[in-house]
Amino acid sequence: MEFTENISILLISLFFALFAFFKVGLGWNQKRLNRFIAVYSVFLYATWFPPGALLLLAQGIYMHLVSPGIFRGKKGILGFSISLNLAILGFFKYYNFFVSNIFGVGHYSLELILPLGISFYTFTIIGHFVDLNRRKTQPMENIFESMLFVSFWPHLAAGPILRSKNMFSSMHQRFSFTRKDLMLATTLILWGITKKLLFADNLGSYVNWNIGYGISEMSSVDALATVVGYSAQIYFDFSGYTDMAIGLALLVGFRLPANFNYPYRAVSLGEFWERWHISLSTWFRDYLYIPLGGSRVSKGRNSLNIMVVFLLSGLWHGAAWNFVIWGGLHGIVLVLEKRFSKLFDRIPVVLRYILTMSIVVIAWSYFRLSFSDANLILSKVFMIGNEVRFITRQTPHHILPLFIGVAFVSLDHLLQVYKVNRQGEIYLTERKMNLLWVAALFLLALFLSGHEQPYIYFQF
Repeated sequence: MEFTENISILLISLFFALFAFFKVGLGWNQKRLNRFIAVYSVFLYATWFPPGALLLLAQGIYMHLVSPGIFRGKKGILGFSISLNLAILGFFKYYNFFVSNIFGVGHYSLELILPLGISFYTFTIIGHFVDLNRRKTQPMENIFESMLFVSFWPHLAAGPILRSKNMFSSMHQRFSFTRKDLMLATTLILWGITKKLLFADNLGSYVNWNIGYGISEMSSVDALATVVGYSAQIYFDFSGYTDMAIGLALLVGFRLPANFNYPYRAVSLGEFWERWHISLSTWFRDYLYIPLGGSRVSKGRNSLNIMVVFLLSGLWHGAAWNFVIWGGLHGIVLVLEKRFSKLFDRIPVVLRYILTMSIVVIAWSYFRLSFSDANLILSKVFMIGNEVRFITRQTPHHILPLFIGVAFVSLDHLLQVYKVNRQGEIYLTERKMNLLWVAALFLLALFLSGHEQPYIYFQF
C-alpha cells in the first residue's frame, strides 16, 4: 500500500490501464466504473493482508444493510452500529494497551495485527451513519457503492477521512475530466512523491540516526535539529501521502477535499488545527465537539469539551500514553487560547507565530518519543541541567541536513504550489515557476531519495 513501492506502482498502473479500457474502449457508464473501482479497491487491500480485506468487506456489507434503517430514524440501530464499529476498532487497536495498563505487560495480551487504515475507514463509516440519521445524506444505492465508499483505495491507508457528500457527487455524475483537472492531479501526484522521497525519507533517516545514537549524547543544537527535523518529516510524509491520494482520486473523477493547508503558517494553535489534518479535525468538530455542546455551553463545560476532543484525538493516533500526552498538550493550549483570547490577540503576530510553532514542536516530541525521552530531548533544547551543552566541536549527530529540510518547509509554505478555497477545494496557483519548481524537485527526488521510511500515519 506504499504508493512509492514498485509493486504498488505496478498495481496502480494496472488499475488506470483497466479503468481507461473500460471507460474509453468499452464505453462503461459511471455505475459500472464504480463497481470496478470498488472491486479493485478491495483487491488492492487484500494484496497487503487478506484477513484484513475480509474485515473490510464485512464492515462494508453491514453498513449497506443497516443504512436504510438509520436513515428512517431508528436510533437503536444507529447506537448499536456506532458501538459495533468502535468495538472492532477498540479490539484491534487498544486491547493490548488497556490490558497491559490494567493487568500488567504480558498478561492477557494478544498478538494482533492492526488492519491498515482501520482508524480512517471506521471514522468514515461512523460519520456516514450520523449523516444518515441527520438526513444530510442518503443510503448508497447498491453494495458496490457502499464498498466503494468504505474501501476507496487512494484514501484508505492514511486518509483523508471521507464524507458521504464528497463521494455521492462523484459517484452519481457522469465522469468528466478537464485539462485543468489533469494539470492539478499530475502536480499533486508529483509533488506528493517529491515530499515523500526527497524530504520525508531523507529527514526520517537523519532523525532516526540521531535518536538511535543517543539523546543523552546530544548537544542543545543536536536536540533542536532533531525535534524540528521530525516536525518537518511528519508534515512532508503525511501531506505528501494525501496530495498523492487526492491527485490519484481526481484521475478517476473523485474530488476529495484538502487535508492540509500549509499548517506551519499558523499564528495560533486553533488556526493550526484548521490547517493540519483537516478531515480529522472537522470530523471531531462535527461528530463530537458540537454534539457535546461545542461553545454554546458554559466556559468550564466548553473547556472540558475541548479537552475530551483532544485527548481522544491523541488516543485515536495511537494506543500509547505519549499520544494522549500529545493530544492533552494541544487541548490545554487551545483552552488557554480561548480563555485569554483578548490578551493573546494583543501579542505581536511574529511572537504569536514563534509561540505557536514552539508549542507544536514541543508536542511533536511527545508524539515521536516516549515520555522520558521527550523530556530528555526537550531539556537539551532548552539547556536545562548541568551537563547540557549548547554545541560540541565534533558530534556524531546530523544537524545541517535537518535544518535544510526545515528550510524546504518554509519554501513550500511561501511558494504554495496549490491553494485551498473556503469550500476546502484545492486549486493550482497561476505561477508557472511553481510547476517548474515541482518538476525540478521531482527529478531530484528520483536520484536523491532517502532510505525508504514507512508512512508515519499507516500505523494509525
